[in-house]
Amino acid sequence: MPGNGDELSILSIERLDAKLDRLVEIVTHHSSRFDAIESRLLKQGAMIEALGSKLDHTRSELLLRMDHLSLELLEAAQDEARFA
Repeated sequence: MPGNGDELSILSIERLDAKLDRLVEIVTHHSSRFDAIESRLLKQGAMIEALGSKLDHTRSELLLRMDHLSLELLEAAQDEARFA
């Protein structure tokens, strides 16, 4: 019987090794997928930051143009008041 117990122990260890190998495969697969997702998210984050910067720049330009137009309207109103 001692040989039988040894054989069962060896079979149990082999099954555990196979399960551990499969678990390592699964973790490795998911880890690489998570890395790819993280990389895509970082790229999208950089794109969003760039778009935010462009929006801020556009907002600043629009505010400057509005100020310029306000000044032109004020000057036109003053010119019209002088001629009237």
